[in-house]
Amino acid sequence: MNDGSKQFSAWFVAIGLSGTIFGGGSYWIKNNIKPSHASNEHGDEHAAAPAAHGDEHAAAPAAHGDEHDAAAPEHSDAHAAAPAAHAAPHWTYGKGDASGPSNWGSLASSFYQCEKGMEQSPIDISGGQYSTKAPKIVWHYDQAKLDVENNGHTIQSSDASKENFVTIDGEKYTLAQFDFHNPSEHRIKGIPSDIEMQFVHKNAEGKLAVIGVMINESSGKENKAFKAIWDILPRSKNTKAPTQAIAKLGDLLPKDRDYYHYKGSLTTPPCSEGVRWFVLQQPISISAGQVEMYSSIFEGSTNRPVQPIQGRDILTNKTPVVAH
Repeated sequence: MNDGSKQFSAWFVAIGLSGTIFGGGSYWIKNNIKPSHASNEHGDEHAAAPAAHGDEHAAAPAAHGDEHDAAAPEHSDAHAAAPAAHAAPHWTYGKGDASGPSNWGSLASSFYQCEKGMEQSPIDISGGQYSTKAPKIVWHYDQAKLDVENNGHTIQSSDASKENFVTIDGEKYTLAQFDFHNPSEHRIKGIPSDIEMQFVHKNAEGKLAVIGVMINESSGKENKAFKAIWDILPRSKNTKAPTQAIAKLGDLLPKDRDYYHYKGSLTTPPCSEGVRWFVLQQPISISAGQVEMYSSIFEGSTNRPVQPIQGRDILTNKTPVVAH
């Protein structure tokens, strides 16, 4: 077995046997992808991200947290019988924890990119270069019936319909799930938002595209677009909401969907690279009560610290407006 095969095998064992398809970020995707290092001038060809991460992101609860600790029974009865060796290491967001972000890379050989990767996410977006070659996104979001779950790292809402998707330069990326990070993982000019919502998409080859939406607290009324999800937020780890939430996904997004774009990674172990990141420039608002309701579920922050940019280009499809 060559070194590449060994690495892939180690990674596959680490993610466990979860067949379930969004932290922290956060995620596992069911189909496995072979890593690639091809990239276009944007870095879009981002190496193919392992499907299993669909980032919690991608799509799998495992990335978010199912890998740590025993897998939740509702994910699969087979998990209970799986040998301990198949469970990925427990990891946390605690900045001083032995299993926290600064130590993720040493928890398992399959997590090596968390420490050694050169295109890691999230980042501090301090600027962006306008380019006519920035990818073109077309949204196809409609109403969705969501399975809402607390996986121990985030609240993840999964859409199994495969009817909601975006096209990026004409290529279809189907929405798998979206989750939240409190405070935001990305920063804009050094400033974090109260929450970041991350929509994880996968194309036919298993490559990932994640769209981040910044959410800020407002003194105004609650954002009704989030009510269906917030009304059933599961507060205990590895539990699903008693009912499904029906939400109009387009209403969760800002009207202005201009973005920053860069080549990055999953923001949770195994921190696989090759993810196409789009962070919307315009934030949305929710009430102070809604922010408190979410943040009270988890002890401490649920975000990975920003990572070095390492000379990567940050493109924009529209030059950001600078407030004076």
